[in-house]
Amino acid sequence: MFAEMARRQPGPVMNYLVAAARTPEDPALHPIGTAGLCAAANLGNAEARRQLLKVADDPSAEVRRMVIACAAEGPQPGASGVAAATRLLRDPDASIRVEAARVLAQAVARGGKVSAGVGDGLVTLVADPDREVRAVAIRAIAGLAAEAPKAAGAALIKAFATGDESEKLLLLRTGRAIGTTELVEHAIADASPLVRVEAVDTALATGARVSPTVASALADADPQVRRAVLDRLGGSQDKLDAAELDRALALAVR
Repeated sequence: MFAEMARRQPGPVMNYLVAAARTPEDPALHPIGTAGLCAAANLGNAEARRQLLKVADDPSAEVRRMVIACAAEGPQPGASGVAAATRLLRDPDASIRVEAARVLAQAVARGGKVSAGVGDGLVTLVADPDREVRAVAIRAIAGLAAEAPKAAGAALIKAFATGDESEKLLLLRTGRAIGTTELVEHAIADASPLVRVEAVDTALATGARVSPTVASALADADPQVRRAVLDRLGGSQDKLDAAELDRALALAVR
């Protein structure tokens, strides 16, 4: 009943909700108290938001899922939900980490300056054991562009070594967005032709290692890579000086 009352007027019942959510005597009350705190937080009750952060470490995965769901589904999750999401970035439950990553991604999508905790949290998730968590984090880091944390580049390079083809393509595009050009050197030697083509696109877009990347691609064993780099050169001739372009075309002729 108190949890239901919190949907309309949480003030008079806040003490009961906090007690229910935190009592060590009856864990079955924790989800009920948490539901009430979430309802109060969605009405803008600052104390309810603070108390939700305290139950984010509850032993019950059900309660922790309720906390992150409240952060993700409440009003302006990219703003008010960031504190809860940051608290749950290392939760043992992968589904909770996915939702935490999405809340941080929404904070980036809002635009403007984001807190250091958002960027650092996303960088942490690049190494997450769950593929979906990593994908959400990597895409969100691209949205940070020049504001990405300094550690982001190293995290992307490390993730590239163990990623599959689609993840490597995503990492390259994110690296391009934040200026991590070192990925080109790794990508042009990758086993996947699509990744090698993406390395050429990244080199031409960023101006990083253009000449050696183009030369490597034109000597590639896969004809689709050789064809792709020639297609790109047709619209990016200014990325190479005249002598480098002549050498590239001579190599392509052979």
